[in-house]
Parts: sequence; C-alpha cells; structure tokens
Amino acid sequence: EAMANAKVVLGANVPGIEDQLQHHKNYLFHPDNVQALVESLQKVFNHDTATNKAIGEAFHQHAAQHYSIEREVAQHQQFYQKILRK
Repeated sequence: EAMANAKVVLGANVPGIEDQLQHHKNYLFHPDNVQALVESLQKVFNHDTATNKAIGEAFHQHAAQHYSIEREVAQHQQFYQKILRK
C-alpha cells in the first residue's frame, strides 16, 4: 500500500517482503538487527524531500507494474484454473 501511494518503503529482509523489494534492496534490513533498522531510517530521514519523493515515485511505478489489481486477479484466475484441471 505504501508503494502504491508513492512512499519510501523499508522492510525486513524476510520472504515475501524481500520479493516485493527485490529491485530496492537498499531498503531492506535484517529483522534481528536493530542497528540496521536505525541506519535505514536515518538514511530516509537524511534525504531531502525531493529525493524521498523521487524514491517514492520509483516505488509507485514498481507497484503499478507488478501489483496492479488486474494482474493480481489474472494470477489468481490462473492459479484456480490450474487447480481445477488436476
């Protein structure tokens, strides 16, 4: 949701989140490393507004290309059709 709203996204480097941020690995942090989270937050807070806006727009473009409602519905339909064929 944050990506769709052109916000900078930080995420724990765990399955699922890692997949969504695969093209933005600089915004992943190890889930057991508080210092890594702090450093990630500082990086975002130290950016000027224009930089964060540009990064947020890149996230938005990624979300629009990979997580649109049309694409999600099509993937679910394919999944269910595959199951029904078995």
